[in-house]
Amino acid sequence: LPEIGVTNFEAQAINMYRSTTPGLFLDETFRFGIGERTWNTLGFGLVFVDLDGDGDRDVVIANGHVSDYADNFAQPNQVFANRYVERWLAGSTT
Repeated sequence: LPEIGVTNFEAQAINMYRSTTPGLFLDETFRFGIGERTWNTLGFGLVFVDLDGDGDRDVVIANGHVSDYADNFAQPNQVFANRYVERWLAGSTT
């Protein structure tokens, strides 16, 4: 499961890091399927929350832009439902 999420400027994906050992984290952004979908957004913050009541943390990202002359100034927020928990528990790497 991702344990640290970092928002970034546009043309940079939102980063999701998973704990591998105490104090060490692995960037799983593209493996979780968030990299491509957040590349052209500017994230102002994110939160891990169980939106669907299944016990797994989902990700909600607040997006926008700081430059009103940007082509994509008005950016929608994003919600990513966690669908990977069963794979992680089963030991699958895909």
